[in-house]
Amino acid sequence: GVIDINGQAGGLVELNAGFHPELDGMRNIYNKGVLLGKSKSEIDSKIEDIVQFADLGDFINSPVKTYSSGMSVRLGFSIVVHFLPEIIICDEILAVGDFDFRQKCFEKIIELKNESSFILVSHSNANILQFCDKALLLHKGEMISIGDPRVVLKHYSFCNAKLNTFEVR
Repeated sequence: GVIDINGQAGGLVELNAGFHPELDGMRNIYNKGVLLGKSKSEIDSKIEDIVQFADLGDFINSPVKTYSSGMSVRLGFSIVVHFLPEIIICDEILAVGDFDFRQKCFEKIIELKNESSFILVSHSNANILQFCDKALLLHKGEMISIGDPRVVLKHYSFCNAKLNTFEVR
């Protein structure tokens, strides 16, 4: 399909892409910030918020190769959400880290959703109902249903259960 975008778009995908395993968390914040098109001064202005949100303690000064996968995703999420553009595309990454960190992520996503355009690509009914005001059901690039998330999810469930292969004609 085709989409016209009026504004800068970015996504909450591949959260730890661009990390260098030999560098510590602080240096990776700067590297990732540059990859996201931010200047050193822009990164400097957000560094404390990023470190605080990631909540890695002294590990922020350790090489990323020593991080667990959860710690790496925490740092990646923290960096990305502090540098998001006007249009945010989120692809099924809402369940990162432990329970407390997930709650913090949900709160941050709700805050971001209220400040910019937010597109969630998901198969999770719960996440769609929690975060979306409007839903769009696509099949092979064609719009099947659009509107209230509860109505669209019922349509999705009906099509999926009825046809099992989700072949909609």
